[in-house]
Order: sequence, then C-alpha cells, then structure tokens
Amino acid sequence: MPKSSDVIPGTSFTESDNEELIRLLQKVAKDGFRWPTEACMRVAHAVVPYPAFEFVILEYIEERNSILLAIYEGGIEEYRGLWHIPGGYLNNRHHDKQAVCSAIASREIGLSNLMFADVFAVYWWKPGQHPYGRPVSIFVRCIPRDEKAIVQTEKLRFFPTDALPEMVPVHKDFVRTHFRQPPQSTQ
Repeated sequence: MPKSSDVIPGTSFTESDNEELIRLLQKVAKDGFRWPTEACMRVAHAVVPYPAFEFVILEYIEERNSILLAIYEGGIEEYRGLWHIPGGYLNNRHHDKQAVCSAIASREIGLSNLMFADVFAVYWWKPGQHPYGRPVSIFVRCIPRDEKAIVQTEKLRFFPTDALPEMVPVHKDFVRTHFRQPPQSTQ
C-alpha cells in the first residue's frame, strides 16, 4: 500500500502507476488503437467515451421511408443477432470524415462506396444503455455513390421506418424519434 505522500494529489495513482499507464496507452496507440482483449476494451470504454459513426442510409421504397439495417455480429454479446444501424468505432488512423466513413463502412458492411453527406445527430448513451459504458453515437447520413451498390441479404437490408424488426434499443429509439411516418390518409 503506497503512503499518501507517494500518491499523486487527487488520485489513487503513484508516479510509478502514472508512468505505467502512459506506457500502456502509448502501446495501444502503436497497435492501431486496438485493445489486446475484449475485457480491456470494456474497461477503457467505461472510462473514456468512444465515438462511433452510425450510418443513416435511407431509401424511399413503396411510398415509405426505409432505413438500411444490419444484423449485429460484433463483440457485444447482448446485441448479437439484433438488427442495428450499421457503423463502428472511430480510431485515430483517419483524420478525414470521408476516409472514416469509407473505412468503417468497408469493414462493417462491405461497402466502400458510401459518400459522407452530413452529421444527422449526435447521441451520448446514458448510463446502463450500453454494456461497455457511455459511447457517443454520431449518426451520419451517407449516400451510396452507386445506387446498385447495396445488395440486400439476410443480414443487410432496408426496413420501413414504421415497421422495424427487433433492434438494438437505442437504435430503434433513434429511428422512431427521427423518422416518424406522416399520418396515413383515411380516404
């Protein structure tokens, strides 16, 4: 147990702890901002909010707004098998919004031809909504450069915004909040 005089004021860290943390964080940066294990990533995520691009890709199908959703197959067990707005965490390798959009879309849903249009909304997850901590979702509107580029499959498809499947709860709330359908005509 360190003596109180060895502890950095306002923390429980000693100077040795501080140096070790700096060394380890530099190692994470050197490894392309990849954490060595899922457990490490969860702890880091709970301490520092991670930004994630969430791709809002819309189509108007059969006179209804539709949004592109993907089956979640990532590391969060609680979300596996649910539909979600496709996207992924940002890292410090890309410094241009189009490059970030292209890299994440290619990695997450196999689309490298998405064009960044604009930031649609930013959402700070509330405590308890995400198993890792409190990420920041940056919902970005993207437009495919080629309309035929999106091939719908069992794991990637458009859904009407008023008929959503079982989804990651925050994403479903986002769609319901931002894409309410106009009232249907009674004529």
